[in-house]
Amino acid sequence: MKQPPTSHDPHFLNWPRRPDDDLNRFNNCFSYACGNTKTIHEFKDRDHPAIRQPDVGDNIGMPIKIHSLAHGFNANVVCKLAELMGMTRVHVEPYDRLPEPPAGQRLVFMWFLHGSSESKSMYHWGKIDPVDPERPHAPRVCTGKMADDPPTMKDGNGHVIIDPRYANFRVNQQGPFFFFIPEEGLDLSMHPDWVEPIKQAYDHQKKLALGKPVPELGEAFSTIATLIKPGTDPKLESLVKATVAKNTATATLG
Repeated sequence: MKQPPTSHDPHFLNWPRRPDDDLNRFNNCFSYACGNTKTIHEFKDRDHPAIRQPDVGDNIGMPIKIHSLAHGFNANVVCKLAELMGMTRVHVEPYDRLPEPPAGQRLVFMWFLHGSSESKSMYHWGKIDPVDPERPHAPRVCTGKMADDPPTMKDGNGHVIIDPRYANFRVNQQGPFFFFIPEEGLDLSMHPDWVEPIKQAYDHQKKLALGKPVPELGEAFSTIATLIKPGTDPKLESLVKATVAKNTATATLG
C-alpha cells in the first residue's frame, strides 16, 4: 500500500509535540505559519492572556481585537489587516496549480471558520512545505497548528493536507486565502504602545456584564484613542470615543 505523504519541513519536524510545551502555549496558527524566529521563541513579554498569542494587526498598531469592534470579525477584515502588515495577497482559481513563491518568499494561507456567532468564529493559518531537494517532484504537505495544540499536517477530518483548497475544518468555512510573505517570516510582536491598553481593556471589559460604566475601561480606551491616527478610521474613532464617554461619565457622578 502506498504510504501517505508526510511533511519534511524542519520547522514542523523539530516543533515540540507536548501540548504543555511553552512553544505551543505561547504560539498559535498565525505565529506558527507566519512568524519569524523572534516571534516564535522570544515570548517572555507575552505573559498576559490578551497578548499571549500573536494576532493579525498587532505589529502595525491595528490589533484586530480592537479593529474588529468597529468592523466586525470576518474574512475580509483579516485579509485587509494581513495586507497592511505587508503580506502579498495572491489570487488562486479553484483549479489552478498552487502558486510557487518567488525566491526568498513562502506561501501561507488563511481559512476563516465561521461559528454560530461572531465570538465563536476564528481564523486558521497554515503554510506549505518547502521543496524537498531530494524529491523535488514529490507532493508537498501543508502544516498548521490550532491554538495550544502541537502542529499537524491534517485537517479537521484527519486527512493529510496536500492542497489547502480541499482541507476541511468546518462546514461553513471560507477560503483559503493565499499570501506570499518573506521566507524568514514576519515579526508579529504587538506594537509596544498598544501592549498596556490592550491588557487593561481585556482585564476590565468583563465588568461590562454588570451593566454599569467601567472607569478603568474608559481610561484604557482613552489611551487607545491617542494611538489611532486621526482621520484614518472614522468608524473606529467614533466607537472608541463612545466607549470612553460611556465609561467615564460615572466617575464624576460618584
